[in-house]
Amino acid sequence: MTTWWDPIDIAVNWVQDTISFNYNGSVVTSYSGSDNRWWLSETGWFEASHRIGDSYGPGKSSATVWTESHMQNNTFCPGQTTNVYYQDNAVYGRWHYLRRNEYLG
Repeated sequence: MTTWWDPIDIAVNWVQDTISFNYNGSVVTSYSGSDNRWWLSETGWFEASHRIGDSYGPGKSSATVWTESHMQNNTFCPGQTTNVYYQDNAVYGRWHYLRRNEYLG
């Protein structure tokens, strides 16, 4: 999840991508993804544009789901528009062999 905070530490919008995928031991055989977006409409934020996409990686070794979102507020800063651009907020699905005691956090 990627979040934008205002100067007084209040979250004003965020974008989150999710992916589910199947791996057969050598390639990603299928995947699906989605996104969630939120904005603090009570203070004037809204989503001006949104696009979601997805693709396989080279040789189907992975899959990606990505979001482009433009959040906007016309009242946040008097006399000007405030913009937040999430460009290629992304999540990747790929196989990773975990060695003993390895943690991917």
